[in-house]
Amino acid sequence: MAAKAPGFNVPVSRRFSSPESFFASACVSSVDAVIIATPDRSHSSIALQSVRAGLHILLEKPIATSLEECREICRAARDAGVTVAVCHELRCHPYYIELKRIVGSCGKILSMEHRLDVG
Repeated sequence: MAAKAPGFNVPVSRRFSSPESFFASACVSSVDAVIIATPDRSHSSIALQSVRAGLHILLEKPIATSLEECREICRAARDAGVTVAVCHELRCHPYYIELKRIVGSCGKILSMEHRLDVG
């Protein structure tokens, strides 16, 4: 039996040291979608690898670091028939930092959901 990642119960065969090692593995065929929440400068490369693998994507903003990279991801996704959804996270916004501080003062936060409807 493969060793497990501490606290997450992830077998060694499902742990990867880079996006490239994941996309080169047999595991990619058992995945339907990925969440890309990496440093901004890596979004485009990982998104394009995901599209080439036929995976749907939840992509944290910014989509990429240039308009041309954004267009390339859009074209590739459209051509491959995969969905790219953009997650507009606001975890660094002062409002959410303060909300986390206030709520966290009451105890350990297990989950927090807040909707900001911008219309």
